[in-house]
Amino acid sequence: MNVCDKRRALLNEIARRCRAGRFDSARALLDQEVRRDGASAAIRVALAEQHLVAGDLASAFRVVAQGLVDQPANAHLIAFLASVQLAVGQPAEAQTLLESSPHPKTELWKGLLLASAHMGIGDHPRAAALLRAVVKEHGAIEPVLALLLRTLERMGDWQASLDVARQMLALGTSDREVLVVLSRAEMAAGRPGRVVTALKESAAIQDPTLAALRCAAFEMLGDVEASSRHWRWVCAGIPRCFASEQSARRFIDTVKQLP
Repeated sequence: MNVCDKRRALLNEIARRCRAGRFDSARALLDQEVRRDGASAAIRVALAEQHLVAGDLASAFRVVAQGLVDQPANAHLIAFLASVQLAVGQPAEAQTLLESSPHPKTELWKGLLLASAHMGIGDHPRAAALLRAVVKEHGAIEPVLALLLRTLERMGDWQASLDVARQMLALGTSDREVLVVLSRAEMAAGRPGRVVTALKESAAIQDPTLAALRCAAFEMLGDVEASSRHWRWVCAGIPRCFASEQSARRFIDTVKQLP
């Protein structure tokens, strides 16, 4: 059995123990492998994941950091550590780690993580510029566009948000955030009719925010009767969302005031 086969067999055994709920046993086996010969990046990440399952963040960091001493340019280890840092609210640390790695910033994995780190420290223009560079190099990829969309929305750049949302719709995305951003951008541009058309009842009734945007669009068009009729229908379809048309209208007012 060669090295790759042994590693695959070990990971399969770890997965089997985890499926059986034997997390301590899985962690012990991984720890034994790491202590024996240092282990590959994949094994270290698997052990770190088990430490996270157990709530032991410090051990997860330690296992990966030790691997980076021997393999400072290992993308698997860098990506995992940066992901954990972002998840626990350490965007500045993730940014430092990623910027010190030798990999090009426009590599897909690094671009997404580094842009997330920029966003985490509030540097949205820098995040947007990086994501645009990633799109230019790799093409329109939905996860990249989705992150760019959120970045542009936080920047208040509605026209750019609208362009990205349309790109995502052209890719066939079902992300409801795209519809929300698209609708807000169209309303900000004074085109409520497009919102009414884009948000069909079948989609809007499933989501209170989309329903509120559609009703706000009706009101911007001066069709208060249609807005009221739509809300009665929505509240009948999702009665737990709003106690009355009055509470629904308060939600409309809130949505209409969104930037």
